[in-house]
Amino acid sequence: MKFGTMKLAFISVFFFFVLSSASAQSIFAGRNRSGGGGININFKGQNGQAGGVIDKATANNAANANANAKNGTAANAANAGGAAGNNSTSTSTAANSGDPQSSTTLDPQVISTGFEQNGQNPPVAGQTASLTSSNNFINFCLLTLKQFPLTNGQQVKGGSCNSVVAGLIPPSSKMVSTLLLFPQDGDVVEANKDFTISLISTNIKLGVFTNADKNYLSAPQTLDPATSEIVGHTHVTVQTITSQTEPPDPTKFAFFKGINTPVDAQGQVSADVAGGLPPGDYRLCTMTSAANHQPVIMPIAQRGSQDDCVRFKVQVGAASNGTAGNDAAAGGANATATGGANATAAGDAATKGAAGGAANKAAAGGAANKAAAGGKGKRWLSMAIV
Repeated sequence: MKFGTMKLAFISVFFFFVLSSASAQSIFAGRNRSGGGGININFKGQNGQAGGVIDKATANNAANANANAKNGTAANAANAGGAAGNNSTSTSTAANSGDPQSSTTLDPQVISTGFEQNGQNPPVAGQTASLTSSNNFINFCLLTLKQFPLTNGQQVKGGSCNSVVAGLIPPSSKMVSTLLLFPQDGDVVEANKDFTISLISTNIKLGVFTNADKNYLSAPQTLDPATSEIVGHTHVTVQTITSQTEPPDPTKFAFFKGINTPVDAQGQVSADVAGGLPPGDYRLCTMTSAANHQPVIMPIAQRGSQDDCVRFKVQVGAASNGTAGNDAAAGGANATATGGANATAAGDAATKGAAGGAANKAAAGGAANKAAAGGKGKRWLSMAIV
């Protein structure tokens, strides 16, 4: 009897503990669902479990959070500056077939925010407010298409709008400078005789010359990666001077040549004027250009000119003005007048060498040549025959 009583008591206690445990689990589970972030929620959330004790509201919040995170990343990639700028390259590149140079989307990293300022805050006397843009003027030509078509690589005489960026600009230590060697200012050249224009330029890699009929102004200025010098070429243009007070007509010229060759051993380039020029007064200028024929762009406003101009005369029986430059460049006027062997050598030296060089003067304008020509008699200018 005692054993039966004890057995009944033991069973009662067992069921009491079972019921108590079930009640406790129900309470804690209810707290987890209503609390929205208990221990079980975090643990199961970390393991990617949206079910179990995590209710549907919590699962939806997690999904929204992930979506927001993705949207935030995309938004950051579309913004310039800060950490977003780091994401923008990969995002925009992926969106444009992996090549930013063929993309039609402006990458935020290259937006120049300084273009948003017109330079007149506060106003400065004598200055004009600049045009402004928050997108690098990429659609500027839309404003002008009715009147001006796109340049599009062509030389449009009626006017056009060019949409190419300026490109790479050299440091101030690499700015271009040019000097005409022949003819020089005040020289007198024999009429209707071949002669050679020669010049020297610094801080430019000459001889890079694109198709002017199809690629005119169609690419940015570039620099030689090894020297930081502009990559391009130069031109020479000769115009008749008919007035000392009115500029010559830019549509008219007596001679024009785009020099597409690199420099020679003396660092010079030249252009042959076949048949020479008729008698008259002339202005000779250089026009230094980047590869696609745009004027070279320099890094600072206050500087020396990148080009050179001289004025010279052309006349029949041109008398030398006695300058060393004429003697040397022409190969020796007196020696040529005598027609002797030395004159021939002098003419060859003037043709092959750089006009105006000291070596030519020594070879062609020596004392012996002058004596053969008649001492102090009248001196004549001979031009290089090419």
